[in-house]
Amino acid sequence: MDKSEVFRLLADDGTFATTAQVIALKTFGDEAFEMDPLVLIAELEDEYGMDMSEEVAEKLQAITLATTTDAFYEDPTAFRSIANTLIDGDPGFDGFDDLTIVEILWAIWEVELHHEEIDFSASVAALIDKEIENDGEEMDELDEAMKSPYHQKIVEELRRQLIEQLSAIGIPPGEVPAI
Repeated sequence: MDKSEVFRLLADDGTFATTAQVIALKTFGDEAFEMDPLVLIAELEDEYGMDMSEEVAEKLQAITLATTTDAFYEDPTAFRSIANTLIDGDPGFDGFDDLTIVEILWAIWEVELHHEEIDFSASVAALIDKEIENDGEEMDELDEAMKSPYHQKIVEELRRQLIEQLSAIGIPPGEVPAI
């Protein structure tokens, strides 16, 4: 990987969790999954001689939790925290922010890039439905939100940005699955 690109991406608040995790895996191999997230962040900063963006560090911690456990699928608190974090790097712990439809859709897609797809627990499914209903749109379930052209367009734009980031570190665009 081009170290200047890695430096730029890890310092940029807009870098996605997937990009940070790919950098960690390309840098440390599977050992990255076994490291404590705070140690992983410190090791990446040492390796690339930089201070990682706080938002990127939060995103990396969120995707690590989602990748190495089933908490995203089983625990409503973990689901909310991870979904709150993956786009903007803020886990929302201060007030457990409500989730937007875009945050939910992006989180599901991005986590499934790294984790075998499994069914959501009843409590997580109920949280998703509640958050979709409360988003102020005329939708009340995940399937409706996933079919919304408006939301698809936004999530596709996020995917396009992710592809650009991954291309900068040598991942071909064809490696990123469709939404």
